[in-house]
Amino acid sequence: MTQVQMKKTGWLLIITGALIQTQLYFSAYFYYLSLILLGTGYYLGLKGRGYVPFKSRHFYVMFGASILPIIGTIMAMIELTYLPNCGEQQSPAKKRRAMLVPAAFIMIVIVAILVLIAWPQYKTMNNNREGHNLLVSARNHIRQADILKKEGKDYRDEIALARRDLQHSKKIYINKYREAQIALVYGDIFCLEGQYAEAENVYRNAASEIPHDAQERLMRLRELKKQP
Repeated sequence: MTQVQMKKTGWLLIITGALIQTQLYFSAYFYYLSLILLGTGYYLGLKGRGYVPFKSRHFYVMFGASILPIIGTIMAMIELTYLPNCGEQQSPAKKRRAMLVPAAFIMIVIVAILVLIAWPQYKTMNNNREGHNLLVSARNHIRQADILKKEGKDYRDEIALARRDLQHSKKIYINKYREAQIALVYGDIFCLEGQYAEAENVYRNAASEIPHDAQERLMRLRELKKQP
């Protein structure tokens, strides 16, 4: 295989490996396959430029960059593009452009690390806020249902809406405190439906996490039981 053929084959493998990295969502096996293709492509690309790949730092720099999918591979491809043939002098302009590659790669890695650190915190905060809003919505539906019940009107639609909000809240984010909050609202629904035994059981279970709110509801439940 001539040097030109090795360069062309190398680029074909590199481009194929880069395209495969766009499919990582579907299977982790694509990641390993892409690294094999990219490594082989870098090997042939360097060999076609007169380098001894395994003794060249360029091979390890490019392969190491490709561990970071897509972005790192693009940086490696740029590095290979501006790399002169072995023994040739690189023009000052090309040298400056080549120096930008590792600097850009380091910057991208730093940004990626910061995003990975910040994203879980942002996601937790966003889920907390959305879960809280759903709880508030469920409580508002229960208040409206209570008003309709006192007026002798049909309140079942409001109860259904409250249950829907509670179900969505459970799917978004759940911990012991949030579970207790949801339980208290379910207890309020049981009270409206006249299922006092179920309501009392729910309130008592939630008392370990939210004792004050649970006790208030238990006292109100006792008053309800005294009513004819």
